[in-house]
Amino acid sequence: MSRIGKKPIQIVKGVTVTQKDGTVVVRGPKGELDARVHPDIKVEVKGEEVLVSRKSDDNEHRALHGLWRALIQNMLLGVTNGYSKKLEIVGVGYRAEMKGQKLQLLIGYSHPILFGPPKGVKLEAPTQTSITITEERRQKKKVRIRKKIFGTSERPRFTVYRSLNHIYAQIIDDSTGKTLVSTSTLAKELRDELKSLKSSKDVCKRIGAATAKKALEKKITTVVFDRNGFLYHGRVKDVADGAREGGLKF
Repeated sequence: MSRIGKKPIQIVKGVTVTQKDGTVVVRGPKGELDARVHPDIKVEVKGEEVLVSRKSDDNEHRALHGLWRALIQNMLLGVTNGYSKKLEIVGVGYRAEMKGQKLQLLIGYSHPILFGPPKGVKLEAPTQTSITITEERRQKKKVRIRKKIFGTSERPRFTVYRSLNHIYAQIIDDSTGKTLVSTSTLAKELRDELKSLKSSKDVCKRIGAATAKKALEKKITTVVFDRNGFLYHGRVKDVADGAREGGLKF
């Protein structure tokens, strides 16, 4: 991932990027996004480029380097183009077309299927065999959660982020902008132990327990949980369960 991290991010016209106290703020035509960057990752705005650098060449830092470069790039895309998915319909005779605001699907049933999108989601059928889904819901959900959840020195914020292959956990004091505890599936001290675990559930629970142990060593016993816009199930829930079993209260 370090090769990705080294690539400068071009700031397109109409978008502004600012960085202060470890938080990156991106503003554009479709709104504003912000993210608190991992403490071992440095972000600089120089002219029309955003540069991301890492603390060392450790495997964890190399992975975080590429991760944060990709996240900031996605923030720029989000405030310009929005979030979208393109789907392709595969099947003999299968096709789709718009009927007003609803999507009509002919996918092998004896009758057409009419699907109305949820609020905030836009559906399009550019061709009979492709569908485009556009929405802002996940980011709006995350912003709504963040407005309600704020970490303090007495009760810091315990946040979880999951990628395709890894999971990251941090405990943050939002009042000072400091990350108090950080661990992930890339942590050197956990690497060998995690390899011996048989399921992703066990891995995630171990990450939660390791986070709880580090927190208790720093006299942190109570936190507020931030699921970071993800649904509370699967790996996110497993990390939370592991942290609770490790002694954290939330």
